[in-house]
Amino acid sequence: MPAKPIKAKEQYRLVLECRSSGLTDYQWCVEKGICPGTFYGWVRRLRQKGYENIPEPVHSQRGCGRQEVVRIDVPAKALPETFPSIAQIPAAPPSAMELSIGGCVIRVPNGTDPELMRQALCLLKGGLC
Repeated sequence: MPAKPIKAKEQYRLVLECRSSGLTDYQWCVEKGICPGTFYGWVRRLRQKGYENIPEPVHSQRGCGRQEVVRIDVPAKALPETFPSIAQIPAAPPSAMELSIGGCVIRVPNGTDPELMRQALCLLKGGLC
């Protein structure tokens, strides 16, 4: 049995609720059990009907913007001799940054404490900071 049609005023209320929730449209739709395609159809039709003050969507932290990649070459002799070699690196969740130093790969997740990162890099350089 098809779902009962939702009137434009109710669609508008739901779109405003979504856009003020702080969630991405997709996250909000999943929580509310609404198909994202249906939601975007509402937004399109509401704009066509003259509803001009529909807020822009919240973008996911993970997917927004352009990620820059910066290569940093550290000579192997700059690493302490006692630095262990890593034969195999286990699978890890997507990282914000990967550092490859002397054959080792360090994956740095989003939200890493900058001070912890500074201390780790300092240790890799073999010095005390």
